[in-house]
Amino acid sequence: MPIRNLIEQIARGWLGYHQKKMVDGTDPIFGLVTKKLPEELLEHLASYNNLDAEGSTGKGNITTAPWIAIFDRRLTVSATDGYYIVYLFSTDLSAV
Repeated sequence: MPIRNLIEQIARGWLGYHQKKMVDGTDPIFGLVTKKLPEELLEHLASYNNLDAEGSTGKGNITTAPWIAIFDRRLTVSATDGYYIVYLFSTDLSAV
């Protein structure tokens, strides 16, 4: 599925997901953010070595906006340290 379509699906479904307040691993939006979009990004970057991707809707409480990070394992493997690329949605999900 095209990355644009995944981003649009996340934006359309975020309000309903966000209203749950607590992270819900069974919700389709959770799956899009944490699995499908990171997998799709890595597929497009398959010719580059040492890359990982991770998406998050929060830890416990749902974040104001979801994010998906791409890590070069030679630099970092964490969104709390080092340098990485991140797709960060605006809080109203009108932009990435």
